[in-house]
Amino acid sequence: MVLIWLFLLGIAHVFSGHFSPTEIVMTIVVGVASVVGTVLCLVRARWSWPGTGLVVLFAALQVALMRISFLPAVAHQEELMSVLHF
Repeated sequence: MVLIWLFLLGIAHVFSGHFSPTEIVMTIVVGVASVVGTVLCLVRARWSWPGTGLVVLFAALQVALMRISFLPAVAHQEELMSVLHF
């Protein structure tokens, strides 16, 4: 998520290509929701090990799935991409 924000702001060029308006809006919505959720957690100061474990698990899944999406066998599947982007 951070890398996409940096790319959209023109700070880092880790990605190449073009993001559709839908992808940009979704990135902004997810980013705002993440900031709001983080602020609410800090204000409430309710940390738990299961919650922390879930954050770590989903962060690892996001990194792994992003890496998989860059593999040539997945990245160049035109049929799959046309189905996913309607």
